[in-house]
Amino acid sequence: MELTTEQVKSYNEKGYVFLESAIPENIVSKLNEEFSVVSAEDSPRRVLENDKQTVRSIYAPHLTNKTFDQLKSYSRLLEPVKQLLGSEVYLHQYKINVKAGLAGEMWNWHQDYVYWEQEDGIATPQLINASIYMDEVTEFNGPLAIIPGSHKYENIDTVINDDHSESGASWRNHLSVDLKYTLDTPLLRKLVNAYGIEAPKGPAGSVLIFDPLVAHASAPNISPFDRRLLIMTYNSVDNLPRKPLTRPDFLAGRDFNAIKVLEDKAWQEELSIEGSTVV
Repeated sequence: MELTTEQVKSYNEKGYVFLESAIPENIVSKLNEEFSVVSAEDSPRRVLENDKQTVRSIYAPHLTNKTFDQLKSYSRLLEPVKQLLGSEVYLHQYKINVKAGLAGEMWNWHQDYVYWEQEDGIATPQLINASIYMDEVTEFNGPLAIIPGSHKYENIDTVINDDHSESGASWRNHLSVDLKYTLDTPLLRKLVNAYGIEAPKGPAGSVLIFDPLVAHASAPNISPFDRRLLIMTYNSVDNLPRKPLTRPDFLAGRDFNAIKVLEDKAWQEELSIEGSTVV
């Protein structure tokens, strides 16, 4: 699946492109079914909200689950990513941000690339986030809010929160409400005054592809319905980390091999495979 000229223009101008209902219902159902499996795993990859009970995020579900592993090769995601980057890609990061009903907390304003540049040594923002709405996203359940056009500001000022409460786990404030890198408030006001805020909403199965430099955030979920957002971050094979990776492999992928497209027919056949563990 290739993006149209208009869709590519939207991505370049706004920093994102939204594809409503791009993923078939049976695939979304399979992902939701397998989510119950990976969310039950007691692992550092499962991040909780401040209440220590509600799941905030699941990182690297592909490491233990076959369905999520194969998803990274799905043509409806991989082909547009390669088209926009103009290169082969590998998977740098993979997560499901849960935003549970009446319990999902906010994500403060930030850019993603600063984490990959400062923490992982990736020299250029030749990465793309490809995300799937696993649930319907409305104005009430914490949609991703984006400042369109903000990706054109590569060196946005950030506030650094480096108060590590747990020894040896400095990466935890890359995942929690108290993010390490957030946007400087005066610049945030300037960007919003200039470009406004948009929040792409739509049914489960919609796809949001966005630039790692675009400023984004999300409010708490005030509805009783979950808002699960699956996000795969692809990096160009020409943009490998320039220093040894120190964060856990579920935050910074170590497999730099180019991902090959799994065609739609093969993907549909794989959905019928029993079991979910990667061999």
